[in-house]
Amino acid sequence: MEDSRETTADIQRQLTKATGEASALRQKAEVAEEGIRPEEMEDIKRKMGVRLQDSESQLEAALGKAVSMEKAKNRLQVELEAVAEDLEKVSFQNNLTCVNRCYV
Repeated sequence: MEDSRETTADIQRQLTKATGEASALRQKAEVAEEGIRPEEMEDIKRKMGVRLQDSESQLEAALGKAVSMEKAKNRLQVELEAVAEDLEKVSFQNNLTCVNRCYV
């Protein structure tokens, strides 16, 4: 569960970073748009597109990992509940055995 929380926090950090980078590049483009050559503008747009694609890829990978971790957590929770039920049954049987020995 802790890994799931860490993964989620990591995804949030990556998303925040990507959003910040995209915003900064957008602001640079808007400020520079007036006095910039078309080639430079295209270069900025290309760089922005590459960064966005990288960020999206990282986000998709992190989300995939989070989904995988969530599935593993759920599977382990089911297993834990089954083990707890088994333990309860064994404990009950042991108590019955003890009661039978003590009073017989």
